[in-house]
Amino acid sequence: MSLAHLKIRNFRNLASVDLDLAPGVNLFHGSNAQGKTAILEAVGYLATSTSQRSNRDEDLIRWNEEAAFVQGVLKREEEKTIEFGLSRQGKQIKIGGVALKRIGDLYGNLRVVLFAPEDLEIISGSPTERRRFIDMTRAQVEPEHITRLQKYQQVLKSRNQLLKRAQEKPIDPAELEIWDTQLVSAAVPIIEARIRTAQEIS
Repeated sequence: MSLAHLKIRNFRNLASVDLDLAPGVNLFHGSNAQGKTAILEAVGYLATSTSQRSNRDEDLIRWNEEAAFVQGVLKREEEKTIEFGLSRQGKQIKIGGVALKRIGDLYGNLRVVLFAPEDLEIISGSPTERRRFIDMTRAQVEPEHITRLQKYQQVLKSRNQLLKRAQEKPIDPAELEIWDTQLVSAAVPIIEARIRTAQEIS
């Protein structure tokens, strides 16, 4: 589906924007610090609920405002809306007016490829940036990849909590072995998906 209309309120330095987008190429031009990158960032957030410029959602809210809102209207044979609201307390994402229970359900509705100056970190930065890029790319064509990542993080968190307890008192080695086994099981499909993605990109 293609993005036909974009509504932005209090996102980054943009107070109020309403854009009708034409099929094909849309070109934004203007002076520096006028919000061109913020428009692209808003579109990327609609697709992935993440920002390539910040790990903190509250950074996306315009200065001295309490909340931000972005809505995109997608069109092909039918019309669909994706929208998100951000506040200092959290965020809510809706598709067709219905709040999402899982972030993974967002992926695949609007597919985007965003390349910004910050993305040079994919080459020159840490392996974490490269893994993040591959994971976000995979999730757009295979939304269940988000579920894999969430499962891995849950297992990793539980294992780390066990190791933290081990600093205070002895733990059962069998319990650690259980978490090690689950961690490997959760990691394997992620590694396989990353390899597939790298092969497809190359």
